[in-house]
Amino acid sequence: MHRHERILFKLGRFFIYLAIASPLVWYIKMLFPYQAPQIYLFQLATIAATIAYLFLNILNPQYRPRWNLLIGATTLYLVIQGLTLIGSIAPLNSFIGSADRMLGVFNLLHYYLFFMTLVGLFRSKDDVKRIIGFTLIIATLASFRYLVTIFDLFNHNIDIRFESVRVPFGNSSFFGNYLAVLMPLAFWLLLQSKKRTTRLWIIGYILLQSIVVLRLGSRAALLGILVASALYIAPFALKNRRVRLASLGAAALIGILAATLIINRDTHFVESRPILYKFANTTFNDDSNSTRIVLARVGWNAFKERPLFGWGHENIGFAFEKHYDPQFPTEQNAEVWTDRIHNNFLHILAVSGIVGLAGYLILLAAFCYAVRKVWLHKETREFAFLMGIFFIVYLIQVFFSFDSSGTLLPFYMALGLLGIYYAHLVPQSAKKTKPIFTNSLAIGTLAVTTFFFTIQPIKASYHGGNSLFFLPYHYEPFIQEIEALEASIPDYLPIKAGFYSVIAADAHAAAQITRQHPRIVKFENFLIPHMFDISSKHQTDIRLQHRIGVILKDRAFRNNIEAEPVIKYWEAFLPLSPNRQYVLIHLAELNSKFGDVDLALGITDKLIALQPELSAPHWLKGQILFNHGRTDEARQSFLAALKMGYNIEIFNRENVIVANLLSEVSEGLPYAIRIYQTAIGAEPENANYWANLAFLYGKDGQLQLARTHALRARELDPEHAEDIDAFLQQLDSRKIDTK
Repeated sequence: MHRHERILFKLGRFFIYLAIASPLVWYIKMLFPYQAPQIYLFQLATIAATIAYLFLNILNPQYRPRWNLLIGATTLYLVIQGLTLIGSIAPLNSFIGSADRMLGVFNLLHYYLFFMTLVGLFRSKDDVKRIIGFTLIIATLASFRYLVTIFDLFNHNIDIRFESVRVPFGNSSFFGNYLAVLMPLAFWLLLQSKKRTTRLWIIGYILLQSIVVLRLGSRAALLGILVASALYIAPFALKNRRVRLASLGAAALIGILAATLIINRDTHFVESRPILYKFANTTFNDDSNSTRIVLARVGWNAFKERPLFGWGHENIGFAFEKHYDPQFPTEQNAEVWTDRIHNNFLHILAVSGIVGLAGYLILLAAFCYAVRKVWLHKETREFAFLMGIFFIVYLIQVFFSFDSSGTLLPFYMALGLLGIYYAHLVPQSAKKTKPIFTNSLAIGTLAVTTFFFTIQPIKASYHGGNSLFFLPYHYEPFIQEIEALEASIPDYLPIKAGFYSVIAADAHAAAQITRQHPRIVKFENFLIPHMFDISSKHQTDIRLQHRIGVILKDRAFRNNIEAEPVIKYWEAFLPLSPNRQYVLIHLAELNSKFGDVDLALGITDKLIALQPELSAPHWLKGQILFNHGRTDEARQSFLAALKMGYNIEIFNRENVIVANLLSEVSEGLPYAIRIYQTAIGAEPENANYWANLAFLYGKDGQLQLARTHALRARELDPEHAEDIDAFLQQLDSRKIDTK
């Protein structure tokens, strides 16, 4: 190998390792600081590795790709996804991707290049071990960073409410998916390791990541790890009686723990621990799974309308608008939205049609075929077995969710590792010609696209993120950063609207914190028309207009602007929005506060008439009636909503007031108890909640629970011990009377 070849070879491999290390990266002064830097680094490292590899091919043709079925299927999948841009209703949006996800065709191209470069630069089985070992080290460091964040080990005062986004990949579920699909690779390395220290490290890795997945609360990831462990142990259990008995004992213990958790899901111990409560309430009726079912219907309806090429990547928002399902679960009066179908097969069907799904299935089939070919050779059977487990765990993740950077990076890496093994089993044709023209053209194209679609968004994301550090008080530097964002990203990039949407949300939050700070009001006066201008230049979904309306409404509530123009805004927006319920709710709230209460009630009645199966309009009507002193009518509306299944499992302090109203009648007492149970789960140190729930339990005749909760209230609030002791005496007398 000549000197120039050796330099390019080492550079290419270095950048592949850097791409694998991308989950460790975050930068607080960027928009989406825990996701965007990781994706940008992956893109830049992959392009750098690819360019080094292309130059290497020019110098020495032996490094050209060894074409086989696996490479062909991966190439075909990318080509098919590129062809779906033809049928996309917003092609640029589908190509670039959204501002936060960035999972359009452009990013799929980078995963493809990552796969091709990995297969080209890494040829030996020792390389496979090194890559897997390095990946596990990266995953370990990522988990340690996550633990440092959530336990605030360095006293950074991390707000635990934002824990779900302060993790690698910017999402706890994505991180859980990532750890789950890497577990089979750890098992394979455990089989291959001869040194005792290495084996102990891998066992420690497996235990650490299992604990982290439990802490993340990702049910799909936990299921994947359990399945991977069971499949890994199965061959040993079949051969060894002790292993078999130990495995059965472990399975029985897990079953007993799961059953105990489910049986005790309504106890304070479980309710006050959100992660345990999430695992204990895994049913088709819980919020998460019921959302998935409704989304599946939306995705299926979207596919039926555009069956061939689908709606295009990152365009589910458009389909959701058109095929909005009123049964979509909502958190009180929150904005109803989604940009993904939570099943990857159905998601691909919706965004790329039957053509895209066919390409995906061909890719999965090629993976299975390559695993089978590797399995047929005894010396590589262990690797094939663990690759098969990897495939099953991956399918579990994408069945309950969708492909994200947390699954795509391990999947394309596994494709590459499998390709290294598979390449040794198929005949290879010698490459002698130097592809000078084609490789030079590819290098130039990659350089140009990287500048426009990676470098410029990085600069814009930096200026946008940096602008937020000047809020809420430093208006002029904030505007300067916004102007720098304007200069660094072209208008034709649809992610620009997404950047402004995030900045608007954060600035709006700053306005609420500062309570009508004049500079924030000045900022909002600047931003709102600017957002209108941005949204009009792009074929974007209507979330931006939604967000503008919410900002206007809250400004009216803070008396910064007159309410009448805001009401007119929402009235004009009504025919544009597919989610009429959402718009009418805002109109009812505005009219209730600033207009005629009878008009507000008329809007809620219209809501009920439009969608009689929904519970939210009844609840809103109850709130309006209650706020205007009509308590008896309000109680009836609240009860009507609850009987229709209105969700009170999400904590809201206003619901506690409603609980007190409901508890005045026997019919509402069980609902009042549930509301206080939820409140205690959210704020377990609130003595008032414990005391009030104790009273409700006593009123309901559940004396033992009343006593337990009263004792806890006294423990939390010793100053009111006398009042609680008096209540306990009443309980004792009631108990004697009962006997």
